[in-house]
Amino acid sequence: MKCRHCKSKNTRKNGKTNGKQRYQCKECGRTFAGNPPKFSGKTKQKAMMMYLNNVGIRKIALFLECSPATVLYWIRQRHSKLKACPETAESEDIIELDEIYTYCAKKNKEC
Repeated sequence: MKCRHCKSKNTRKNGKTNGKQRYQCKECGRTFAGNPPKFSGKTKQKAMMMYLNNVGIRKIALFLECSPATVLYWIRQRHSKLKACPETAESEDIIELDEIYTYCAKKNKEC
């Protein structure tokens, strides 16, 4: 079994939880279950494409049958990867996510 966190193959069995085998990495000390990830990379890529094409986070979650918190986590993960890459650091741009329109009027003080 390969560690999800440090990708080491130096692991050992570490009991069971909910009927699933748990493993512990001997190098980083973290534990993990042996089950595969719930969402594939293709699903995450699809979510990012939808997000970049102005589909809301809740709609993406509805279409991909996951929670909005999961979609937000994927977006933040991708953002941190882009931020760490030196080529994209210079091409940063500010994007306005939401606009608020208000109506202001003067009060007429005459009776």
